[in-house]
Amino acid sequence: MLNILEDAEAEKEAAFLEKEKSNAILYSIGDGVFVVDKDLKIIMYNEISAQLSGFSITEAIGQKYDQVLKFIFEKDGIVNDQFINNALTTGKIQEMSNHTLLVRKDGSQLPVADSAAPIKNSASAVTGCVVVFCDVTKEREIDKMKTEFVSVASHQLRTPLTAIRWILEELASGELGTLNGQQRDYLNQSLESSERMMNLVNDLLNVSRLEIDRLSVDPRPTDLIALIKGVIKEYQPIAQSKNCVINFKTPKLKPKNKY
Repeated sequence: MLNILEDAEAEKEAAFLEKEKSNAILYSIGDGVFVVDKDLKIIMYNEISAQLSGFSITEAIGQKYDQVLKFIFEKDGIVNDQFINNALTTGKIQEMSNHTLLVRKDGSQLPVADSAAPIKNSASAVTGCVVVFCDVTKEREIDKMKTEFVSVASHQLRTPLTAIRWILEELASGELGTLNGQQRDYLNQSLESSERMMNLVNDLLNVSRLEIDRLSVDPRPTDLIALIKGVIKEYQPIAQSKNCVINFKTPKLKPKNKY
């Protein structure tokens, strides 16, 4: 009997130490972390979660998580809780969708990113899940600044490129004088390069529009052989200046698939 009691006490002490260890890890993490059981009640909740949500640890423990932590989609305000439900039902780690907001206790909204991982017992049955989330306000601001910079820089580049193209077209038309064969060849290469630069600027503008959902992707077929020849022609002067030769063996049959 004494041996049984000693073993039980040892197991109790080991369980207590393991719990204390888990709590120490939980409360030292720099992100918000909370744990829910199968009934979606919060059983663990760290201080960062309290700071981000506005709900104290006392207010959160024992409550259903959606009574305390409300995640919504930024676009339409619909509740985003599927990632937690999926973690519980599938037993697999789930990532939260992009552009998710946390509705704080005072009603303000905080952009967050997080994930949910299932907790399993020794029989591999899901008994709950742990959710980690963090404030991504700074990341959003940096991303917004990047998008704005790309947009402004692209618009600023269009003006000089338009002027350069206009001058080149004037030269090509012969209105500013007659050109010999070599001069016309160089001029045509310059026109093609300016066209590529203008397309690049337009692509940069499209990237900024894509990031704010103002542009849809419209892929079109591309002739890869013509594309390769164009690149070779553009870099031919640089190759010649370095005494290099670029050789391209054109396939006898054009590829069936174009990208």
